[in-house]
Amino acid sequence: MHELNRTLFDDLERSLIITPNNDLIQRLYKGTVTYKTTCSICGTEFLRHEDFCDLGLQVSGCKSVTDSLNKLVEPEQLENDNAYACDTCGEKVNASR
Repeated sequence: MHELNRTLFDDLERSLIITPNNDLIQRLYKGTVTYKTTCSICGTEFLRHEDFCDLGLQVSGCKSVTDSLNKLVEPEQLENDNAYACDTCGEKVNASR
């Protein structure tokens, strides 16, 4: 379903390019998510902004869309092989995002 939606949006954007509504899809569906990563050593917070037109929701193990959305914003621990490279500390550290 996700691929069908992306294909539809891409085709719509191409067909609107030469019209006054050439940015219609972006105006209606574009959002920005901000990831905040906090270093567990120095406490520095790093913000990264990322544009999106759709959200990838986890379905398995979730009973509702609300459960899926809660999973999406659940804090993630970055550690071991997935440790965060903190610019302030100058090394890979545990962090939460």
